[in-house]
Amino acid sequence: MGSIEFATDLFDRDTVERIAARYVRLLERVVADRLGRIDLFDILEPTERALMLRTWNETAVAIPEVTVPGLFERQVAATGCGGLDVRR
Repeated sequence: MGSIEFATDLFDRDTVERIAARYVRLLERVVADRLGRIDLFDILEPTERALMLRTWNETAVAIPEVTVPGLFERQVAATGCGGLDVRR
C-alpha cells in the first residue's frame, strides 16, 4: 500500500482520499482497456456524477416577464422622477 504526501493547509484528508480513489479508478480502467482513450475513461462514481451534474448544477431561476425598460417605468412610477422632467 502506498502513501500520499499533501499540503494540509490546502487539502483535508477526506479530499485527498477521494482524489486518490479517482486516480486508482483511472489506473484500473487504463490497465483493463489499454487501447482505450484516456479522455473517455470516467473517474467519477455514479453518485458523484449525479451530484455534480444535477445537484450542484441546479441553478435555474424564474425570469420575470418584464423588460428592463418596464422595470425602469415601474421604479419611476413608484418613486417619482426626483424632480426631473421626464417626457415621452
